Amino acid sequence: MGGGSWSSSTYDRVTGAKMRSGSTFGYTSEAFRTGIRKAHESLDPLKAGNPTIRESRDGVEHPESTPIAIAFDVTGSMGSNPSYLQSDLKNVFGMLVRKDIVPDPQISIVAYGDAYCDDVPLQVGQFESDNRIDDELDNVFIEGGGGGNGGETSTLAALYLAENTRTDAWEKRGKKGYCFFIGDEKALDLKASQIRDFMGSPDPSNVTAAEAFRKLQEKWNVWFLLIDNGAAKLQRSESCYKDLLGSECVIKISDGHEAPATIVSIIGAMEETTDYATLPEDLMAAGFSESQALAAVDATKGMYGGAGTDDGKNAVVPVDDSYGDLGL
Repeated sequence: MGGGSWSSSTYDRVTGAKMRSGSTFGYTSEAFRTGIRKAHESLDPLKAGNPTIRESRDGVEHPESTPIAIAFDVTGSMGSNPSYLQSDLKNVFGMLVRKDIVPDPQISIVAYGDAYCDDVPLQVGQFESDNRIDDELDNVFIEGGGGGNGGETSTLAALYLAENTRTDAWEKRGKKGYCFFIGDEKALDLKASQIRDFMGSPDPSNVTAAEAFRKLQEKWNVWFLLIDNGAAKLQRSESCYKDLLGSECVIKISDGHEAPATIVSIIGAMEETTDYATLPEDLMAAGFSESQALAAVDATKGMYGGAGTDDGKNAVVPVDDSYGDLGL
């Protein structure tokens, strides 16, 4: 629900120690050891067969909560990319908070696979403002599945976030949250049975990818960070997500190492709280490597109007705070 505060020292002591020892994603190791392949309780989109709700709420500690959902593909084609998000979480959260890029960030960790062939095609964590996000990442089941069916069901994650989240940002202030997908394969349509089985929705009907992402965009600013690998090229994933989200909302990256800094850069541009001229230095000061910082700056330069010129280098795309029933 978003209570507590982020601690860099706690991250270093707990999550950092796990990474140094090679023992991250402990739930995945346990699931494969026991053969019990299911979502961890904290990330299960179902509770006793009923749909869960994830909430981002204001509070005394965080009076102006900003919901941020980070959804990443955990199928086999992604390889080690999920681990990159965990290794750079400190830098993401640290820069968002220390540089006042966005008020009171609350992050939900989302993992998706392929509802046509995976045991666990959807995992969704609660929105958190503190080091419980570390735990949510460690509890993600990296199934490593997927199949040769020409895509994954990022659609299922989109539908869940559209229907099963509640945010004060939207309900009180009419402000959209930030939603980032990190993956390579195109989005597949959903069958009613998949929505019922994996989201618990009563009496669902089939949902196309276009319908799910359109519904998500009503209350969320949505980007797809496309890892432009062989699978993406073969499936023409870039074209798929540009059709779903709009060309400006699809950003190509080389691999998951570039995603965290790119996320920070996008939010800074949208909130008008980052300066393109100093963005590389700010990212590196937050802990990102030079290559990560430069890749993020290059990937998001289109969001900074007149970037690289003396006039207008700080111009940005304004946040879309419009309500979902307008201009659709």
